[in-house]
Amino acid sequence: MPTELPQDRAAQMERCLESANDAERLARETGNDGLRRDYELLAQSWRRLAQSHQYSGHLDQVLEEVRAALRRRGPGSNR
Repeated sequence: MPTELPQDRAAQMERCLESANDAERLARETGNDGLRRDYELLAQSWRRLAQSHQYSGHLDQVLEEVRAALRRRGPGSNR
């Protein structure tokens, strides 16, 4: 099974991770406890979104492999 993600999905993941890093940096730099918690939650959300992009990419790969296997079996195959 290929492990590479399509270029656009990889770019989306990278943007999410960069945003998470930015939010974590802001959390460290703020002196406001409320803002710190908000930035930490925001960072977690960005990381979850990056994981969702990765998981979606893996699902796409699995579905493509299933489709390819079905095409190889040909029409009318009952296996």
